[in-house]
Amino acid sequence: MLSYRTSYADSAQRRPKTRQTLLFNDPHLHLPRLHLCPEVFDNDATQIIWAMSYMKTGHATRWAAREFELEAKKGHLRFIDWLDFEEEFQKDFTPLNAESTAVNTLETTLYFQGKRMVNDYLDQFCDLIYDSGYTDKKTIIVKFRHGLDRQIASALAGMASGRLSDTNPKAWFKLTIQIDQNRAADKAFQASHQQAHHGCNVPLLSQVFLPLLPSSMAFLTSSGPF
Repeated sequence: MLSYRTSYADSAQRRPKTRQTLLFNDPHLHLPRLHLCPEVFDNDATQIIWAMSYMKTGHATRWAAREFELEAKKGHLRFIDWLDFEEEFQKDFTPLNAESTAVNTLETTLYFQGKRMVNDYLDQFCDLIYDSGYTDKKTIIVKFRHGLDRQIASALAGMASGRLSDTNPKAWFKLTIQIDQNRAADKAFQASHQQAHHGCNVPLLSQVFLPLLPSSMAFLTSSGPF
């Protein structure tokens, strides 16, 4: 996921994560397992079948079922390799007007972070940037900062030294995630501290000092005629 986020800083031509695989468990997330077990996933066909086995909801389920039926009739998958599989999948699941939709979204407040964590905001933002076709790094950074939570944006703007380059989205993404994680950790600490404080049974002053008073001064706390 991190390499996908930083693809704009490295190369606009890198193949992105397939967005619509959110309809099922993203096969890209299983690529480490494919590489760690070469004896099991030793060819593209095996990898493709493994990925399609995770298509278990909605349109993705029906799409995979049709592909398996076609495989049963022909004796092989219709995909040449993994890249062919990914491209065919995108054709069926990516909207035709994805670019204009993404550009329009980035011109509104619909993509703003809101109450989400930066990680979640960044996932959506990177998808929108790819769909929009934006490649100018300064534009990407401006759009990213514009949609951030106000407190995080203020923290970035208030950096006294070590200001990041306006042509390095990767650095801005990394720093923003760190600020958000620090803020979340501080919030959790404050909450636990308050709970601990409220959970203490603080004795009343009278309970502490009354036993120390001489009997001649007991009238000070007496409920008698005085």
